[in-house]
Amino acid sequence: MSERWIIAAATGPASLSCHCSGIRLTDGRTAMLVHGRPRPAEAAAPSALHLSRMVEHLPMAAAYVEDERIFINQAAERLTGYRQEDLPGMDAWFSAAYPGHDREIRSRYDAARLAEASVLTDLEITCRNGNRRWIRFFAYLTRGGEVWLMEDVTDHRATLEALHHERAVLQSLIDSMPDIVFFKDRDGVYLNYNLAALDYVGWRPLPDDRLRDADLVDAETAERRRQGDLRAMEQGMARNEEWFVYRDGRQRLMETVKTVCRDREGTVLGVVGISRDVTDRRAMEEMLRRSEAEKDHLANHDPLTGLPNRRLFFARTQSELERSRRIGQPLALLFIDLDSFKPVNDRLGHGAGDQVLRVTADRLSGCLRGSDLVARIGGDEFTVLLEGIGSPADAERIAGKLIRALSAEITLGGECVTVGASIGIALYPRDADDARSLVKAADDALYRAKHAGRGRYAVCDPRR
Repeated sequence: MSERWIIAAATGPASLSCHCSGIRLTDGRTAMLVHGRPRPAEAAAPSALHLSRMVEHLPMAAAYVEDERIFINQAAERLTGYRQEDLPGMDAWFSAAYPGHDREIRSRYDAARLAEASVLTDLEITCRNGNRRWIRFFAYLTRGGEVWLMEDVTDHRATLEALHHERAVLQSLIDSMPDIVFFKDRDGVYLNYNLAALDYVGWRPLPDDRLRDADLVDAETAERRRQGDLRAMEQGMARNEEWFVYRDGRQRLMETVKTVCRDREGTVLGVVGISRDVTDRRAMEEMLRRSEAEKDHLANHDPLTGLPNRRLFFARTQSELERSRRIGQPLALLFIDLDSFKPVNDRLGHGAGDQVLRVTADRLSGCLRGSDLVARIGGDEFTVLLEGIGSPADAERIAGKLIRALSAEITLGGECVTVGASIGIALYPRDADDARSLVKAADDALYRAKHAGRGRYAVCDPRR
C-alpha cells in the first residue's frame, strides 16, 4: 500500500511518499518493508501578483483587493471613470463610489469579508463624472485577496423598473374598473384578477394560492366555466351569461366574455376574461319589451273587453284568407250585433253597458275553439272567424249556439237584463275572397236577420 509520511529532518519537516509491503523473516517472524522517496513540492497558491495580472487582462470590469489596496483593470476604469491613481485604498473607493453611504457599504463589505462569503449584489455607485450607475458585483471574498467582477445593469434595471411601473399602472387601471377582470392559465388557474373579482370572491387569496373555479363555486358551475375557457382557447372567444352569488348573498346577472391569450409565437397562454354586471340592463330591457308589448296590445286590442279590435281583426282575417287560399281550407265569418243593448245602456248607464259588453266577450270566447278569432269591431258589434267551416249548416249550428249563449240573463247591480243578438253569416270562398268583401257580405246577412225579427241568424244569399 502507499502512504504519505512526514518525518523530521535536519532542514525541517520532510514529506515522503512511502510504499509499504509485508515480508516473512527466516526465523518465522513478519516485518514491513518501507520504500520512501521525497514528494514533489506542493503547488503554491497563486500570488497576489498573479491575481492582479489575471484581473488586469480580464475583458470585463474587475478589481483585485488585497488588504486595503484595490487594483482595477482598464474595463473597470472605463466603467466607473476612476483611474488606479484615484484609488490609493479601500476608503478612497467607498468615499468616491458611495458618497453619503460609504460607512454603510463599508460595514456590509467588512462583514462579508470576515465571513469569507461570496457576494452577488446590485449597488448604485457614483462615477467620477458624477453620473450614477447600477453595478452588479460578484465578489469572491477571502481573508487574503478578493476578486470583484462588475457588470453595468443600469439599463437593465431601468427596463425592469419601466416594466414594473407599466404593470403597476395596468393593475391600477383594472383595479379601478367596476367589471370583474381576470387572467387564467391553460389549466384554469387564476394568475391575476382585480379588486372587483376579490369583492366577488369575498376573501384575499395568498400569493402562492393556486386558485381555481372549483375553489369558488359548486362543481357544476366550475365545470361550465372550464368548458367556457376551453371554448375560448379553441375558438378565440366565448360569451355567456351567468348568475354570480356573492359571499354576502348578493345575486347579480353577469355577462362574461373570454378571449384567448397568446405569446408572440402564437402559443396559447390562457384566457383573459371580463365579467360585467348586466342585471339592471336586462331588467330595463325586459321592462321595455313589456312596454312595447303593452303598446302593441293597446294598439291592436279593445281596452274594454281585451278582444282584438277592428285593425287586428282585418289584418288577421286577410292573413287567414291567404293561408286558406294556399291550402284550400274554407272559412266562415259571423257578424254579431246585440239586439237590446242601447236601451240597457240608456236606462242603466254606461257602466252597465260596459259590463254587458265584457260579459258578451266572455260568452263568445267560451263557446268557440281556441283557433277561432273573436273581435269587437265597434260599439256593440262583434265578429267571429271560424276555420274549416265551409257549409251553411255548420255555420248555422255555431250561430244558433252563440245566440242562445248571448240570450241568457245578465245581472247588473241586482237587476237582471236580457240583451240577445242577431248574426249574419258569410262563407269563404263562396261569398267573397277578401276580408272587407267577406265582412260586407256578413253585414248584409245581419241586416236581413235584424229585419226578420231579431234573435236570429241569416246566411248570405249569393244570388242577391
